[in-house]
Amino acid sequence: MEKQTMDNTNRIPLYQQIKELILQNIQNRIWKPGEYIPSEIKLLDEFNVSRTTLRQAISSLVQEGILDSQQGKGTKVNTYTPINRIQSSTIRFEEQGDKFTSKILRMDFSLEMYHAKKQLNKPENEKIFLYERVRFADGTPIAILQFYTTESIGRLFMTNQSDTKEPYAIIEENNVSLKHATDWVTAVNASTKEADILGVRGGESLVQISRLSSGINDMPIEYSRTIYRADKFNYSVTLANY
Repeated sequence: MEKQTMDNTNRIPLYQQIKELILQNIQNRIWKPGEYIPSEIKLLDEFNVSRTTLRQAISSLVQEGILDSQQGKGTKVNTYTPINRIQSSTIRFEEQGDKFTSKILRMDFSLEMYHAKKQLNKPENEKIFLYERVRFADGTPIAILQFYTTESIGRLFMTNQSDTKEPYAIIEENNVSLKHATDWVTAVNASTKEADILGVRGGESLVQISRLSSGINDMPIEYSRTIYRADKFNYSVTLANY
C-alpha cells in the first residue's frame, strides 16, 4: 500500500484525517469485516504520523464500533449486522397465502435518475444503478421496489441476477458494510405505470417507504423506494425503553 501524505495545513485535525483514510480502506474493502488491519508499526510507516495521532484515530473508531481492538492480537474490522436485520419496524402483509415470489423488471446503469443520484450524493457525470422488481403474494402483485446504488455495487447485482435473492443479501455476501439507514413512510397516488403493475386504478392511494442507507464512513450507499398496495399493507413499530 502506498504511503499517505498528511496535510498539516488542513484545519481538519490529523487524527481525523487518519480516521477518514482508515474508513476509506474499509469501505473500499481493502480491509474487510472480520479481518485484522495492519499492525501499528506498518500504519505509522504508511501514514507518517505520530503514535499518539494514530492511536487517537483508532480509539475513535473503536468507540464508534467500527474497529475492535484486542489486546495481544491486534485490531480488526467489526462485522456489521446486515442492515436488513436491524430495522426498528416490521412490515407485514395481510396473510392471504404464503407463497411470495418476485420478478425483476429492470437492471440498468444510467446517467439520469436525477433524484436518486442527488440522494446518493453523486456528480452528474457518474452513473448509478437501478434494480427494480415487483413482489407477488399468491400471484397477486403487492409491491414495487426501486433500489438505487453506486455503479460499483451495481456490477455485483449484474453477476447475481436472481428473482429470489434480496438486494441486501447481495450486499452482505460481497462484504459491503452498512452502518445505518433512515426510512420515510408517505402516502402517494399510483402513477399509470404503478397502477398497471399492481393492478389498481390510476391515482389510487398507495404506501411508499423510502430508505437511505449509509456505509461506515456515513456516505450514502443505497437509496430505495418501495410502493405497496394499501389493501395489502400493515405497518407495525415496536418501541422499547432500555
